[in-house]
Amino acid sequence: MPTQEITRTGLGDMIASNYGIYYNLHLFIAINDPASEEAQANLSQICETHMTGRYELQVTDINKDFATVIKNGVLVTPTLKVIITSKGDPPLKPVTIIGTLGDTQRVLAALLIKA
Repeated sequence: MPTQEITRTGLGDMIASNYGIYYNLHLFIAINDPASEEAQANLSQICETHMTGRYELQVTDINKDFATVIKNGVLVTPTLKVIITSKGDPPLKPVTIIGTLGDTQRVLAALLIKA
């Protein structure tokens, strides 16, 4: 059986149909920063609504783990780094989203999720 190349559009279709897509999310924040608090709340809502059971979330406070911040090339907060994987396929190129994640439609588009 020939292999089928998965394009970003094709992968989005699979995500919409819950085709074994998994998200590794890493949110970089500054504690007590209103924008970071908003990003955490928005990401929580997105995860609960669109990725239930298909994600792992790590939150890093830039003031407590500066080595991880440098290692990941984070320059501003809040920043969300995402790796999207599908069973049996290599991960897609990492996605980086900067800001409060308040524009849900844009965040979902970046995560290849059809709302």
